[in-house]
Amino acid sequence: MNVQTPEPDADPMLTPSRILTLAAGVAFTGLMLFAAHGIAESQSALAPYETKFAAQFPSIGHVDAAAFEAQRSADPSSVAIFDVRTPEEYAVSHLPGAKRADAGMAPAAFLAEAGDVKGKTVAFYCSVGFRSSTLASAVHNALLAAGAKEVVNIRGGIIGWHNQNLPLESNGKPTRFVHPFGPSWAKLLTNPDLARMQPDATP
Repeated sequence: MNVQTPEPDADPMLTPSRILTLAAGVAFTGLMLFAAHGIAESQSALAPYETKFAAQFPSIGHVDAAAFEAQRSADPSSVAIFDVRTPEEYAVSHLPGAKRADAGMAPAAFLAEAGDVKGKTVAFYCSVGFRSSTLASAVHNALLAAGAKEVVNIRGGIIGWHNQNLPLESNGKPTRFVHPFGPSWAKLLTNPDLARMQPDATP
């Protein structure tokens, strides 16, 4: 009797529906890898600025955005966050719970507006880190004297924060948009299409 055997790579379970499922899985994996590649490229573009500011402002800490968000979300009362950008930038979006502060504030004026910082991590950010590091360094000693636990700059600023898909808000509501400071800085965003120069009506 002549018995036919299947080819070694034949799969009797490879039905049309399973083929579609497998194809969808491959497409999703490719999309996720593409997105991860885009994030990695944007973060690597920010790296020289992060390194420069960490060396230029050694008196303060420089923390990873995702690590800081983990602390903030776990215990919001343990942090005080200050956005060192213009009112126009702040209006488009800012970190949850962040207060705006002017970049050139004197320590006494800053403390008068900062509120109770005793025992807290006091964090500053701007677009990529220069304005925030400048203010954080200027008020560092005053904050520690007022009882702050530590004074830090969030590495990569709000652009790095946005690139890691961390939460932003505008007028108390979540938003996907971010003010890039200027067109050249928008190139550092993983998704430049989400750059806005003024608040969006549908965040």
